[in-house]
Amino acid sequence: MSDSIRRQQEEAVQQMLDSFSAGTLRPSVVEMRQDYENDPAICTTSVALPPKALLDRIEAQILTPLRALEPDHYYYPTSSFHMTIRNVRTIDADDLSEGDLQKVEALFAEEVPQHVVFPVMFDRFARYPTSLALIGYTNREHVELVASLGEGLERVGVPDDKVYARDDLFWMSMTVCRLSHEPSEQFLKEVERLEHVISETVQVSQVQLVQCNAVFAETSRVMLGTYSLSPSK
Repeated sequence: MSDSIRRQQEEAVQQMLDSFSAGTLRPSVVEMRQDYENDPAICTTSVALPPKALLDRIEAQILTPLRALEPDHYYYPTSSFHMTIRNVRTIDADDLSEGDLQKVEALFAEEVPQHVVFPVMFDRFARYPTSLALIGYTNREHVELVASLGEGLERVGVPDDKVYARDDLFWMSMTVCRLSHEPSEQFLKEVERLEHVISETVQVSQVQLVQCNAVFAETSRVMLGTYSLSPSK
């Protein structure tokens, strides 16, 4: 993993979190809802699925203590954990036409295999405006993959409509909890205590294009395609 890329990502993440706290930045977020699981609003996005060992650690070391404090937030089941690669259409956006979906599928089929397997080092847990997420630092291969998919979506006439904290630098984010109300100070102190409780590196070798609701609920998912990254350049 490139030290220079990771350093840039760490600095950008800190700036983003500071801006959230100050209320000066609000990229595309899912607004708080009371029923995330059955929410009919659908997005089109691309994801990678994390290994079971990491999912079990998240459940035991992060979600269990938080759930004990405030059980009424939406805590992802392990079957719904995912790492977002590149958005195509955000929640509540206009549905894509069948023709647009075919363009996106063809783009991913062509573009993803041109990029290589990359690592993600998860070692920070933080609050976003309406959610809690593990933050993962990556390398140049990941940044190039996300950028090229964005350029490709523009080229085929289906541009990504998500507003990002940065348009020139990308890192990995894995949401593990959606907030249903403003959390208590005790809850936020526990989030802070858990900031570095997990430190684990995983490899991303496949990208899945999917339509789903905000929490990747099994009942909402429609898998559009699975694309393998190259094992090496």
